[in-house]
Amino acid sequence: MSNLRLHFGNSTKYMEKQNNKPLIIAGALFALVILIILGVTFIPSKLYKPKYGFLYTWESYEPRLDPAQPVPLNKTLSVENGKVVEVDSPQGSSSKIYYYDITTEKSSELSLPEAQKFTLDQNRTSPDGFDVQYGTQVGGDFIFLFYSGNDYDSIYMTGHNTKKKVNIIKPSDKNFYYNSFKFLGWVTQ
Repeated sequence: MSNLRLHFGNSTKYMEKQNNKPLIIAGALFALVILIILGVTFIPSKLYKPKYGFLYTWESYEPRLDPAQPVPLNKTLSVENGKVVEVDSPQGSSSKIYYYDITTEKSSELSLPEAQKFTLDQNRTSPDGFDVQYGTQVGGDFIFLFYSGNDYDSIYMTGHNTKKKVNIIKPSDKNFYYNSFKFLGWVTQ
């Protein structure tokens, strides 16, 4: 009879081990899914580095106090045949040109003659597959799980499943507002 109890006791331990297998498999699958998500999120940012800097400006909008007055022509920056030029515009005006250097990840102000030495590609997407975009108003960076606040006044470089905040110079003038950032082009030469 004691043999039966011992046998019964061993089969109970065997059954306990068998009952834990689904729990162990579920835990392993959960850990694998987390590792895959982390890999998809962080590995591309390590593999793909942007190769092209860009020129940008900020447009200022002067309020018109008297609507009966004609719209004045302002000087604004544009790109023609791959070169920065100053043109007359009834809309906003822009005078300062900035260069975002991809190697130092910093912006610096350029004069018009300095900017005209560069050849620009005006496509929104760079030759190596990156884009310059405004931030979002709400949401999180990690699968929308965490609230990250408003960053709509920030500029990001996105592409190849990566998103990186760009260190840009913002004007201190009160006539500049959200969405006055003007992308001029990718520096190709």
